[in-house]
Amino acid sequence: MAVGERTVPKLGLFIGGEEREARRGRTFASIDPATEEVCGLAPDAGVEDVGDAVAAARRAFDEGPWPGMSPRQRSEALLRLRDAMVAHRDELHQISLEECGMTRAGRLANVDGAIGQASWFGEHCARPDVEPLPPIVSRDGGVVGSMIVREPVGVVAAITPFNMPLIVSCGKVFPALGMGCTVVLKPSPLTPLNGLMLGRLAQEAGLPDGVLNVVTGEDPALGEALVADPQVDKVSFTGSSAVGKRILAACAPQVKRCLLELGGKSPSLVLEDCDIELTVRGALFPYLTHAGQACVAMTRVVVPDSIHDGFVDKLTAAVQELSVGDPRDPSTVVPPVISARQRDRVEDYIRSGVAEGARLAAGGSRPAHLPRGYYVEPTLFVDSTNQMRINREEIFGPVAAVIRYSGDVDEGVRLANDTTYGLNATVWTSNRARGMEVARRLRAGQAGINGYTAGPWSPIGGMRESGIGRERGVLGMLEYTEVKHVHWR
Repeated sequence: MAVGERTVPKLGLFIGGEEREARRGRTFASIDPATEEVCGLAPDAGVEDVGDAVAAARRAFDEGPWPGMSPRQRSEALLRLRDAMVAHRDELHQISLEECGMTRAGRLANVDGAIGQASWFGEHCARPDVEPLPPIVSRDGGVVGSMIVREPVGVVAAITPFNMPLIVSCGKVFPALGMGCTVVLKPSPLTPLNGLMLGRLAQEAGLPDGVLNVVTGEDPALGEALVADPQVDKVSFTGSSAVGKRILAACAPQVKRCLLELGGKSPSLVLEDCDIELTVRGALFPYLTHAGQACVAMTRVVVPDSIHDGFVDKLTAAVQELSVGDPRDPSTVVPPVISARQRDRVEDYIRSGVAEGARLAAGGSRPAHLPRGYYVEPTLFVDSTNQMRINREEIFGPVAAVIRYSGDVDEGVRLANDTTYGLNATVWTSNRARGMEVARRLRAGQAGINGYTAGPWSPIGGMRESGIGRERGVLGMLEYTEVKHVHWR
């Protein structure tokens, strides 16, 4: 469709194996956060479209071939979908550039990372779904054989965020489909094209009708209807802890299964014997990861007295050198945040940090050289405490804060764990054994020593208000199964 002098993509809903418009015929615009221009049009679905998608997924599960296929057959189908993603890699990169405002590094993480997940899950879902158990001799002398069977949980509602839309969607869709479930995917209204493209590619790869359905729309009622629908067996949600709590409450009356990967306020715990240069580079993570729009970002940097001042000087200089700009420019390190509303939210947190007594060491404003786009300068606070909002609440922007401590490891661990979240953490030390000991004490679903690494094989999830369950890896696949004990004489 033409917008001004540009032609932008217009995609349809994917329901029951067909690409179609929303019933009411409406569309909404996806906005490029770097230019504030329309980069695509998506269907603005209503609750009735959600009902159609759930019904299609239900039919595909109850009556279609997908759940009854062998693990190997489903694996082959998913690898065809992976191949379709590879064939359309350049198109997916372009969508991630325009719709998400991603730098080249961000696009590689979102698109190539999604392809990597597709490969891993596509291959590993071929594993047997039966586990024999040792025989039991009954009281009457008979032998009882038994086994554990992993069966698909059913229809899955997958609700995904804007920040890494393709890789997060694939981290739900591929393991759920691989285990024999059917899926209704609802992407964020801020990044609908990523999810709609996945639906189109599933159609191209020849997945059976109704196995993967994709609905998009701006009305929050869509997600509410999807979660509440009694034909949905499990909800898999990635997003804020506030929304996750509402989903958990909505699932409770039906005792509906849910997988929640929620927010974080993750610490980098710096020990006195750390490699300072390495640690400073690691502390840039909140800025280098899609302008801090990452749930795993370590935004609280806990630094001991003995190295504090020198560390802060080096970190401040490093933050000030980060290039902010259009993600089309290869030199850009920090792109825009996703929307004007998100920029306003980040700026409100910056003001609150100043009001509560933290000192701005770097950033704190909009870049003067960028009149268009939703940009925020990389911002670093020092002289902050865990009692401040900037250290209690997830900001989801290029903002981090340094918290000072005496150097006593017990105090450092206490400060690192002083949060309602528990998603991610790192410890920085030149003594790996000591790092391992401290990492085990950090209350988080992931704990890295001198860095953060994740792959499709490594489970991700949180403790406390950071979520329930695990995504990725074998544990992530098993989330989409029910366990049945079958026994016989």
